[in-house]
Amino acid sequence: MACWANARRKFYDARNSDPAVGNQALAHIRLLYDVESVERQAQQEAEQAAQAERAHDNETPDRRLPELLVENRLRLRREQALPRLVEFRAWLESQQAERGGAVLPKSPLGQAIGYALNQWQALCVYTTDGRLAIDNNAAENALRRVAVGRKNWLFCGSDNGGVTAATLFSLIATCQRHQVEPWAYPRDVLTRIAATPVSQLNTLLPDRWQPITAD
Repeated sequence: MACWANARRKFYDARNSDPAVGNQALAHIRLLYDVESVERQAQQEAEQAAQAERAHDNETPDRRLPELLVENRLRLRREQALPRLVEFRAWLESQQAERGGAVLPKSPLGQAIGYALNQWQALCVYTTDGRLAIDNNAAENALRRVAVGRKNWLFCGSDNGGVTAATLFSLIATCQRHQVEPWAYPRDVLTRIAATPVSQLNTLLPDRWQPITAD
C-alpha cells in the first residue's frame, strides 16, 4: 500500500515548474480526499446518533457499528473514488511527452507523474478495504513519539524489550486515535481479559472497548 500524501507532496513541490499542470494534478488528488471527508462526516454522524440512542434507551453499544462503518467506507470509495482514480490516471498519462503531452520525464512534474504511475497499484489498494486509510499520516504521526525520544530509550536492554516497547507505543497511539484514555484502557482490559471468551476478544480492542460502568 502506498501513501497519497507522499504522492501529493511530489506534485506540490513541483507545481511551480508548470503551475497549470501542477495545480490540476493537486485538484485531482483533492477530489479523492473529498470522498474521505464525506465518509468521515457520515461516520461521525452515525457514531453520534448511536451514542444518543444508547443514552436515551440505556442500551449496550451496537457491536456491529464498526463493521458497518467499514462497509460504508468501502462502498463509498468504490462508488466515488474509483471513477476519479480512473480519470486521474488517464489524465496523468496524457500529460507525458512520450504519449503526446508536454511534460518531459526528467522535469519535476515528469518525475512526480512517473512516481504516481509507478506506484499506482499500491496507491489504489486503499479502495479494496474499508479499514485502510488513504494515506499514512496517522502512522507517521504516531512514530514521531519514537523519533522525539529515541535518545532516551536508545538501549532497550534486549530484543524482547524492544518488542515490548514497540507494542506499548502502538497501543498508546491506537488509544489516542480512538480517543480512549491510554491508562484506563489497559487497566480495565487486564482485569477482564481472563474471563472473556476467545470469540469475544475483539470487543476489547480500543476501537470497540466500552468501560464497565457501575449501575
